[in-house]
Amino acid sequence: MKNFYLILFSFLVFFSCSNNDKAPSFDINGQFNDNIVKCNSVEIEPNCISRISFIDDSKAYIIAFGDIVLLMNYTIQGNKIELEENANYNEEITFEIINETTLKRVQDGAVFLKEE
Repeated sequence: MKNFYLILFSFLVFFSCSNNDKAPSFDINGQFNDNIVKCNSVEIEPNCISRISFIDDSKAYIIAFGDIVLLMNYTIQGNKIELEENANYNEEITFEIINETTLKRVQDGAVFLKEE
C-alpha cells in the first residue's frame, strides 16, 4: 500500500508541473494599425510604418512610408515578433506582444492596435 501512495504522489507531482517557457498562444493573423503615425511629409524616418498585416505563420505585409507595401518574413520568440531584413527594407523591426490586440514597436514605442 505504501508503494501505491508513493507512486500516486510521484504521479501527481510529475503531472502538476507546468512549462511556463511557452509563448502565449493566440491568432496573430490580421491587421494592426499604428494609433499615432510617426511619418510626416518633410522627413521620412527609416522605421516609419503605419500598418502591419500578418497573413500566415511566417509572412506579413507592411505598409511603410504611407504607400509602400513590403512582404517580410517574421518569427515569434517569446513575446517578441522579429521581422527579417530583406533587399527592400534593411532596418531591424521588432514588436513586443502586449496582448491579443496590441503590439508595441520596440524601436520607437509606437503602439499598434488590431483592426476588428
